Amino acid sequence: MILFLHGYKGNKENATTLARFMCPQGVAVMAIDAMLHGEREGADTAVVPADLEQVGQNIIATIIDNRRALDYAATRDDIESDRILLVGVSMGGIFGSILTAVEPRIDGAALLVAGGRWDILFQHSQYEVIEQWHDTGVKVQMLKQHLAAVEPVNFAAHITPRPLFMANGRQDRIIVPPSAQALYSAARQPKEIHWYDAGHIGTVIQAAPEMQTWISHQLSMLSQEVALQEAQ
Repeated sequence: MILFLHGYKGNKENATTLARFMCPQGVAVMAIDAMLHGEREGADTAVVPADLEQVGQNIIATIIDNRRALDYAATRDDIESDRILLVGVSMGGIFGSILTAVEPRIDGAALLVAGGRWDILFQHSQYEVIEQWHDTGVKVQMLKQHLAAVEPVNFAAHITPRPLFMANGRQDRIIVPPSAQALYSAARQPKEIHWYDAGHIGTVIQAAPEMQTWISHQLSMLSQEVALQEAQ
């Protein structure tokens, strides 16, 4: 099974493209709306609160909700929930790095155009969210203080020994390369990062074939491990 986390201003339906590729191979894809997105309360505003404490709480709530989604998947007889990979895009990749670190049921993560270090993003990103924070008077020290509990680089090392796949763009002005590199450097082996001469959306498009190959390989390896355990 694949747990998909969408990007900012996206929704669970963004998983459809991945599902069209994976479902014919017998792989289920699950996705839920993040806080303030899709069908969630407050989604019509599409604005991240200037209250940084609330931002942190929303991130934590989204991570908890995705863990509950895995609880639900475990109740389904038609889903093999003992083999789970996470795919996160942009905001979903940022959240996904934390979720994978704290959720042992996830067997590996593919993070597309994701990064860490809120301070780097605050100072260099053209992310709409970041620009909103600048406009409302948020300062970098305030950001680091209030979002320390959800700083991806503090979690990345705990993904190991599960595999990590990252794809990032050298021309990405949303998740800038230093942010991506910070997240990758904080992670431990096994890990791999693929760089593309593209921006934010272009990287996602270009990385899709390599990500799909990685997913198929990881699911195959997980199936072999399950078969060996059952044979013993």
